[in-house]
Amino acid sequence: MFPLSDDKKVNWYVLFARTGAEERLVEQLKYEFSEDSYLPFIPKKIAAYRRKGIKSNFQQICFPGYVFLESDKLAEDVINDFKNRPVQQLKDMLKCNKVKKNECI
Repeated sequence: MFPLSDDKKVNWYVLFARTGAEERLVEQLKYEFSEDSYLPFIPKKIAAYRRKGIKSNFQQICFPGYVFLESDKLAEDVINDFKNRPVQQLKDMLKCNKVKKNECI
């Protein structure tokens, strides 16, 4: 799944989605942008809970309201692609090249 290509520079984008609509946004992005240059995903973790004495596991979204997008395209190209194809569940977008706070614009 990661990265898209070993020989190209990969850019990361954080998409702000409506809370609870992250899965719909990922499906819509996969449908709208079926090309291989975009890889949307939602980080999830397995959480445990107990109800009526029965222990169960479920998948929980790590960052509710956010969808991560990996792309080898530049920010300007990504923004133009999103402007040309309106995405319903999308609120805003942030570009991050690295995980450090000061690297995000």
